[in-house]
Amino acid sequence: MKTAISTLLLFSVFFLTSVNAQEAGPSASQAISDAQTALKTQNYEAALRHLTSARSAISAILTDQVLVLFPKTVGEFTMRESQNEMHGEGGARIDVQRIYTNAKIEAELEAERKAKMEAGGGDHSDAEGGMGMDDDMMREMMEHTDMHADMMGHGGGNQTPTITLTITNDANRGMMVAMAHSQEESGGGMYGEGTSEPMRIDGYRALLQYQEKYKSGELTVVVGGAVISAQGYGLTNKADLNAMIKAIDFAKVKSVMGE
Repeated sequence: MKTAISTLLLFSVFFLTSVNAQEAGPSASQAISDAQTALKTQNYEAALRHLTSARSAISAILTDQVLVLFPKTVGEFTMRESQNEMHGEGGARIDVQRIYTNAKIEAELEAERKAKMEAGGGDHSDAEGGMGMDDDMMREMMEHTDMHADMMGHGGGNQTPTITLTITNDANRGMMVAMAHSQEESGGGMYGEGTSEPMRIDGYRALLQYQEKYKSGELTVVVGGAVISAQGYGLTNKADLNAMIKAIDFAKVKSVMGE
């Protein structure tokens, strides 16, 4: 066990140095120092606890570094303001997502929805006279309904083209890409009612899964120690997925997430 903790400690010290100890902040530096002290006194439980704290602090810094890699706009797609990112498993996993919508089409659909609401009298109360819904609540409910319909494989209604762009170091996300490229099928495979096509983007292995019928799919590329994916629905063109992926600077991703 001592050997395993020593290995983790050395890894954390190297990792902290590689991302710049000053940027990691006093919390990570102090946690590593505390882990070294605990290891010397053979308090292995405390050493592991301090190492976990250090890794979480460093992971938070890496998450901030990943955030700046996302473009604000890509073509007609614009990043939404409210977003999510996470890092778990003792700071070992980083998963950052940003959602983009086609602002032009979104505005057109919003105008149509408002027109329909006004034509219906603008009252969205339930039939029993319960709590009514304002326009924002109704719009959000309709967007979620459209998203759910597409994910269940029976979309095709008036949907705002939406792409979720993800950068992660979760190797499991890249397994399908590796499996697809390990097969020697020239024509690719099936993806629901669509196709699964192994490809390369700037020399990196990628996989495009797309359902033309539902205008939805996902493009995933493995870049060094990172997996980048663009998952979209209600798209006007599957090329939007490729444009979203290529808007990311692969060299910068590797400098942050490693080779």
